[in-house]
Parts: sequence; structure tokens; C-alpha cells
Amino acid sequence: MIFESHPWKQQLLRDAGSLKRISKTPLNKGNESFLLTRLERLIFLGAYSMRKLDESGKLSAD
Repeated sequence: MIFESHPWKQQLLRDAGSLKRISKTPLNKGNESFLLTRLERLIFLGAYSMRKLDESGKLSAD
């Protein structure tokens, strides 16, 4: 259960910025594995955070 939601929401906003930057980065052989791993991690942890916030009633459309 999440009691203090502010840190979780702030991290989600930072991760959204990271996802935006990754989406604009061209893939090449040198960075493909790193970027795809980072993308997978951000999506997985973001979904987990949103689920936990929703379960605790602290998720809003904002």
C-alpha cells in the first residue's frame, strides 16, 4: 500500500520524460540493446507504480 503518493507520482513524471527522449533517439547497433532494455524497465516499473497507486486510491487522470 502506498501512503505517500507524491514521490511515486514525481518518478512517473520523470520516467515519462525519459520515455519521450528515448522515443526520439535513433536506434543503431551500438545503443539498441541499452535503449530497449531501458524502455522495457521504464514501462514495467511505470505500470507497477500506476497499479499500486490505483489500488491505494491515489491515482488520478492528472
